[in-house]
Amino acid sequence: MNWELTIWLTGLMLLAYWLIYVMGSPNESDINKVDVGGILFGFPLWLADRRLKQNRLRDGIDEEYIQEGSLTNDPVRQRQQYKDWRRNRFDRGRNFFTWERSLTCPYCLHWWLTLIFGAVCLSFNFLHAREDLLLAGFLYLVNHLVIRKIV
Repeated sequence: MNWELTIWLTGLMLLAYWLIYVMGSPNESDINKVDVGGILFGFPLWLADRRLKQNRLRDGIDEEYIQEGSLTNDPVRQRQQYKDWRRNRFDRGRNFFTWERSLTCPYCLHWWLTLIFGAVCLSFNFLHAREDLLLAGFLYLVNHLVIRKIV
């Protein structure tokens, strides 16, 4: 049994889960459950902004935020408006996602990370992956089922 390969593949599963967590769980169906204060929320927000700019909708969202911001001087209310503005931008932009969903979905991200890792391992015979290909496939399936239960 190749323990190094087992540890690496399990680590990839945990990395995918952690990345989705620090991105603020961008694929939540309820937009209020998306954490706009996530450490890496800027990445899915950037993807959403790209789609909004392509469809020429970003300027209208910014104008709404500026108009709302001019109505209050309360710092707590301004902070909440800022969070709502980010959440609104992301919500409107993710409606236009195509391939971007595969980077914000924990299952798809796990698939892409494993695919890249597997290609590197098989190309350079890293961790003797060629000999343990069946073990690697089994571990991928087990990790995928585990991440489906966690998320």
